[in-house]
Order: sequence, then C-alpha cells, then structure tokens
Amino acid sequence: AGDWVYFMNYKEYEEINDILEENEKERGPFEGENAVYLGNDLYKGFGVEAISFDGMVQMLIKQYNDLVKRYDEEVTGKYKKKFAKKAARTGSTETLDHLAPGIVSTTVRRVMANDDLKTQVADAIVGARAAELLLKLNSAAPTEKHKIWKGLDEDLRDKIKEKVMANKHANQSTFKHVFPRQYRQYHAPKYSAVGPVGRSR
Repeated sequence: AGDWVYFMNYKEYEEINDILEENEKERGPFEGENAVYLGNDLYKGFGVEAISFDGMVQMLIKQYNDLVKRYDEEVTGKYKKKFAKKAARTGSTETLDHLAPGIVSTTVRRVMANDDLKTQVADAIVGARAAELLLKLNSAAPTEKHKIWKGLDEDLRDKIKEKVMANKHANQSTFKHVFPRQYRQYHAPKYSAVGPVGRSR
C-alpha cells in the first residue's frame, strides 16, 4: 500500500538552477515534474534510513528551499526576495501560470479531486509511473521484459519509449529487448560510399 506525493516547481527554480550551473555550482535535486512514492507510511530513498510521511515531506521542503539559500550564498551574495517568496510550502494554494508549485502535502489521489490540477497531475503520474516501470524493465530478464511491456497501456508505452530513446545507453537492456528493430538500426554498421579496398581485376 502506498501513494505518490506530487509537487511542481516554480519556473524560477529552473532559472536559479541554470544560474548556478553557469557559475559552476551544483544544480538542485528537483527539476521539471516531481513525484515520490510513499509506501506503508515509510519512504526509503535519498539515503539509507526509512522515514515517516511527514518526515519525507519536511525533507523535500528543506531540500527544495535550500536551492534559494545556495543561490544567495554562492552566486549573488544577497538575498533575492522574489525567489524567497516562492519557496516550497505545505498546503500552498498559491498558483503560478495556473500550476500548483511547491510540495503538495496530500497524496495524488486527494490532489486529483481538484479539477484545476487533474490534467497536469495525470500527466505527472504517467511520467513518474513510466520512470518506475523503466527501472523495472531495465533489471528484468528478457522474457519478463516482454510480459511487463504487454501489460502496459499506450500512454505508458509512449512515455517509456520516449525515455529509452532519449538515453539509449543508460537503458540499453530495455532498448535491445523491447525495441529490437530500432536497436538493430541504431547499431547497424554505417557503410561508406567508397568501394572495397583491394586489387582490381
């Protein structure tokens, strides 16, 4: 038993990440859409300890907001109020570009009750689920890969294929066994237009 905890980034978060990278600093941990899985009120990840739901949410908030502090300390040398106001917060009802930024402290099933978020959350769930299934596909035996693949709906297949094609090396096992035609094309020898070298008769 478990559920997804979902949150979205303010667009400024990506801007700060880019500025940090330009200044040869480490980017923050969250980019784009984010969802983490909480099972049985314990979350195992980002380290070795299992922590409670509330503990996980607080850790996410802290890690999310640390980016603004690092931007302040490592790049600008002064606090940027407009970014500080956009820090992650539990139960936030503020919106930016009609999206709900920051940590959503309820589960996805509860968030889905909000009509304004249904489309965005549904898309995020597919993306998060595809990432989870891709990890499973990468580690499964070839025959098991095909069983998993056959049981997926079209949206999930499209998302997984998109992720595999975007990073063929990291997902090589799935690329080879689930998409054999594309795999063969990708690894086919590239023949030169020049004729064979040797004695002419």
